Amino acid sequence: MIHRILTISIILVGAFTLSNCATNPRQKRIAKNQDMFTQLTRDQQVLVQQGQIKKGMDKKAVYLAWGDPSRSSKGADNGTSFEKWYYYLYSPTYSGGFFGGYGHRGYYGTSITRTNDYTRELESKVEFRKGRVYNWENAR
Repeated sequence: MIHRILTISIILVGAFTLSNCATNPRQKRIAKNQDMFTQLTRDQQVLVQQGQIKKGMDKKAVYLAWGDPSRSSKGADNGTSFEKWYYYLYSPTYSGGFFGGYGHRGYYGTSITRTNDYTRELESKVEFRKGRVYNWENAR
């Protein structure tokens, strides 16, 4: 009887632990930055949990929703300073080719191989003015 109770307890603790684990990077950022997350409005919390942003959000909310940018830049437009965050998608490069030759069996071949290079493609861009989202765009 004690063995059975112990086994059930271990299973329940394991299930509870696994159910509370953050499963994606966004959930991990939110779990790691609970103070930052609780300072957001309820509407912003819902958007952040869905990986979405909207005009007026501050940089902390965008960070929680989308993570650190791949790069950022600062500038000015008619005396108003701004900051842009860029998010890139990196994809491995593949190359194909024809190889082989003619021999007594008439063998030819083709190949597709992955190189060690990656292509960088702009996925999203966010512009902040006065520390808040002014506009954004998704490349896809």
